[in-house]
Amino acid sequence: MEKQNCTNEDKKSAVIESIRACANHWPSRIVARSEIPNFTGGAIAARSIANHDSAGTGVHGAFKIGRTVVYPIDNLVEWLISRSEG
Repeated sequence: MEKQNCTNEDKKSAVIESIRACANHWPSRIVARSEIPNFTGGAIAARSIANHDSAGTGVHGAFKIGRTVVYPIDNLVEWLISRSEG
């Protein structure tokens, strides 16, 4: 059996594909902060993204609907991709 070498570029492509697949299956164009763990399969906690928001390193374009912080899905996807390691 031939050993398959997986480059960092291959890993990064797989990560990007996985994150975009989450977005394609999400039923809305926004994601509530409380739903971040569901969107990411538990990879990111809601409190973690709240901390990023407070530090100014969170998802661009976040806004509130009532008392709920929400993120445009395209911005969330790009933020997750920029923070991922392949």
